[in-house]
Amino acid sequence: MVIYSWLALRWAIGQFQREEVLFREAERLDVGLWLRKLLRDKEALPSAGEAIFCFVLILALRWISFGVGQHLSLLARTGIAQLAFVAAPPLFMAVMLTTRPRLGLALRRPPWWAWPAAVLLALCVLPPLAELTLTILRQFRRCAPCWS
Repeated sequence: MVIYSWLALRWAIGQFQREEVLFREAERLDVGLWLRKLLRDKEALPSAGEAIFCFVLILALRWISFGVGQHLSLLARTGIAQLAFVAAPPLFMAVMLTTRPRLGLALRRPPWWAWPAAVLLALCVLPPLAELTLTILRQFRRCAPCWS
């Protein structure tokens, strides 16, 4: 605790000895100015703060999206929610807030061997997973009268 207090005191003394801290104009929070600065002074890659904001935004949008589109099928509702509420925020933030969106999203061409490997993996994994899904659904249908 003593070391923490000493470090805080040293930091405060250092702040008060700097002229730009003592004689700068009173800063005020202006969201418009902040947004203009954010869009004008772009960095090549997203910062940690932008990444955390994007993560929180995706969580909030997914939570809001649970009640939207109840009249749609499960596949359509999931597809729309994934595109609109999970894929859109990082894409918009990468395009608007960085100078190199491809690098920020880590998009690059895969090696030649990745294409046949992806097809082989899909052919090997998809049928067993589809069968497993059907088995689980049959189990729930069998137990459905028990819940009523």
